[in-house]
Amino acid sequence: MARLRKSLGGAKEAIIANAENIELDPEWVEMDSAKLEGMLSGPDESLLAAATELIRGEFASGLFINEELFDDWVTNERRRISELSVSAFARLLEYFEGQKDFDKAAAIACKLLTFDPLQESVHQSLMRAFAQQERYESALQQYKLCRDILRKELGIDPGDDTRALREEIARRREAQLHVPNAPAVETEGLIRVIDAKHSQDKPVEPDLPPQLQGLDLSMPERPSIVILPFDNLTGDPENEHLAGGIRIDIQAALVKITGIFLIAAGSANAMRGRDAISTGKALGVRYVLLGSLRRPTSKLRISAELIYVQTGNAIWTDTFDRQFDDGFEVQDEIIREIITALDVTLLRGEQAAVWHKTLKDRDALECFYRGVQEFFKMRKESIRRARKYFESVDKQQPSVSIGATWVAMCHWFDAFKAWGSDPEKSLDKAGEW
Repeated sequence: MARLRKSLGGAKEAIIANAENIELDPEWVEMDSAKLEGMLSGPDESLLAAATELIRGEFASGLFINEELFDDWVTNERRRISELSVSAFARLLEYFEGQKDFDKAAAIACKLLTFDPLQESVHQSLMRAFAQQERYESALQQYKLCRDILRKELGIDPGDDTRALREEIARRREAQLHVPNAPAVETEGLIRVIDAKHSQDKPVEPDLPPQLQGLDLSMPERPSIVILPFDNLTGDPENEHLAGGIRIDIQAALVKITGIFLIAAGSANAMRGRDAISTGKALGVRYVLLGSLRRPTSKLRISAELIYVQTGNAIWTDTFDRQFDDGFEVQDEIIREIITALDVTLLRGEQAAVWHKTLKDRDALECFYRGVQEFFKMRKESIRRARKYFESVDKQQPSVSIGATWVAMCHWFDAFKAWGSDPEKSLDKAGEW
């Protein structure tokens, strides 16, 4: 105690000690567990999100003392904090479902299932959230996960409500696949077809392409964008293929790397010549990307502008001047810079700028984003898949540390959650990486 007080210096008053008790003065020390209890004790729903940020894993994880009384206490405390955590996430899930914020509801449901994967009602919430995002395949896969774990752990099948929800989602998926005359919208490698069942009730707009007339193009929850054909301002018709190639490459990279909601090229081509605002409203998207190509002498100049449809303002614009010695190399460089700017502006903030700057190889960046997506599902199999992606990143760009860092984190979670067959071996691998 004397050494401890000396180490604390001016903060030694934090320790209150007498002949019977030693404790910490709450005026000096802030404890996350106590803070969590305080936040959850009241009815204020706005504190829930902040409270869940305090939950970063098992209480006193990794703390072991060979003392029976301490073991009993810490076991009970872990159980109590776990129940508090589940309660907080459950309330937050109910709140986000009520607000129809299905992106956040899905994220909270995933976290809840890491505490207790046998919560059938939470599986239902995750299925509904996926379905509302029109991620029907993910919703049906979630049903399979729920069914398999209930059979394995409890020897039972999902209840009638869960099976009925599964059938409803399957019908919606099947109906979506067979809607006629609808433009395709690409999202994470899937094709979304827009429901035309109310098309007879809507007036026909003669200046719209035939495949868009009468359709109810509602704006999706996630950031959504259409990339209009780039204008060829070089005065040389032979450069049309260059302008078109740059636009298509940007579109392909956005689908593969960012997961942004993207109108397919066919529908975008049909809007050639229209202004950005009317195009965005007609297609039901938040953003429109415009571009132009100039080629004075041996230089290539590409201008790009991102328009926010609701206000009509340009929220990002840039011009790229390059020597046009190697067309494809220059084209890839410009596309990489545009993709980085869009990713930072629309999706992941400044962290994306670091990832793009570090991972110059587009395939490595794609692998990395796929790994991150799997990693934050926080399940045994998703961590295994994420590790494979991050190992591929390290193999493709061994000179940077980002792939190895995330591989190490995957091994660490295998050890921490006992998801690997040998936790000690997993911990050793984490150290090696």
